[in-house]
Amino acid sequence: MIEVILLLAAHACTGGSASTADDKRAFDVQAGLIATPKQLSSSMFTDVSRALGLEDESDDSKYLLVSIQMFGLANRLRLLAAAVQEAEDSGRRLIVDWRPAPGCAASFHDLFDDTALMKWAEGTVFHGAHEVLDALLALVSWSSPVVQVGFQDTATSVLVWRPRGNVLDSKSLLATAGKLVVMKQGSMFIRSGKSCQEHFHRKQRLYSSLLRHVTPVIATWRDQVLGSLQVDRRLIVGVHVRVHDPRHDWAVVAPQARTLANEVGDGSVHDAEVFDDVAPLALFESAIVAMVAQIPRVHFFVASNSEAVKLRLVEVLGEDRVSSVNNSLEGSRDSAVGMQRSLLDFAVLGAGSLLLHSFGSSFGEEAAAASLIPSVRIRQGGHVLGTDLSRQYCGNAGVENGQLAMLELSGAGGQQQPTFGHSERAKECYRDPSLEKERGHICAAVATRSPCTYFERAWGIPGVFC
Repeated sequence: MIEVILLLAAHACTGGSASTADDKRAFDVQAGLIATPKQLSSSMFTDVSRALGLEDESDDSKYLLVSIQMFGLANRLRLLAAAVQEAEDSGRRLIVDWRPAPGCAASFHDLFDDTALMKWAEGTVFHGAHEVLDALLALVSWSSPVVQVGFQDTATSVLVWRPRGNVLDSKSLLATAGKLVVMKQGSMFIRSGKSCQEHFHRKQRLYSSLLRHVTPVIATWRDQVLGSLQVDRRLIVGVHVRVHDPRHDWAVVAPQARTLANEVGDGSVHDAEVFDDVAPLALFESAIVAMVAQIPRVHFFVASNSEAVKLRLVEVLGEDRVSSVNNSLEGSRDSAVGMQRSLLDFAVLGAGSLLLHSFGSSFGEEAAAASLIPSVRIRQGGHVLGTDLSRQYCGNAGVENGQLAMLELSGAGGQQQPTFGHSERAKECYRDPSLEKERGHICAAVATRSPCTYFERAWGIPGVFC
């Protein structure tokens, strides 16, 4: 049987892990096995409480404050989905610190209305003092992901936490925390003991709710686009092509093509690749043309950070088969209106029946998660079927890599490590520039996937593996 080999890592999806003493200690710290205390003045606790609006001693609520201030829209939503579930499962009220920044220059209220978070752990948007919050966030890092901050002459403490991407027992970690837990933006994670099916189901419910609470201008655009697409009467397939943009992007996609050679497990460290290298436009064209041959009446909604990509697909298939939203005059990722248009694309992509997207792009993955529709990661060397709740690890590389890393770091790998779809020892390492300040490279397991012949028979796209 023909198989495809891939590295179980994706940008901002899993932390990966190397078998080092530092990684082992970081795992134990995050799992709540090692305390890393910090002592600050009691006056700072007053500042923190006042900054967060928690100075009312009669308020016996516990809080989870998640700070989301980097990466693009989809990675922000991915962290928000994890934080909502942690807040709900730990009985904490959610506070969301969502800041505009390069790559996502929109505030939470630029995208969603005031009630969007209310039903999710009584969520509210942070309006406090960022300098105080940033002082707490600066206490944690990749190697020290959990710090218990005590205040002199008080019995109160604040837990500061940077999720590491591995699947850990955050339940015990949060159960021992005091009134406030501050979560720094890190990697995707799922609580140990929770099924991936539950995680993705709850994420879908959150995304569906958020998209019902977009701002009026986005709602108007969405309704106009969906109406023109006639989604109730046509088979719509979403296509998201991520093109490398040097203003916002860097090489972040694991070097999948290298694992096809005999270098697997040789201990070398390769460089990450850009989206264009892994999923060039020609691969999308081939997949779409093959689908049209199988399903002649299919219609495509195309989203991309490149208007040239949309024009090219219109040239290939014709205006009657391809729809898109022209965002060239509506600002970029560096403007609030540009991000509002991105959320419009996100909402419409998820309204189709299938989503094709660039390998390594979180935007396509999370748009599919909003409706739990099937997705395909277009990729050199073999496309990969996306998240599917009926498969082991839900077919999600982040979940699989996290569980394998957890088993290894916890010392359980020898007896409990799963054997499906990966080699027990084979690993590949690569440099990701986004991690330069914290570590030189990440390492992750190498996995194999088999042909999804049933998928090709249904949709007509050859070379899809699952």
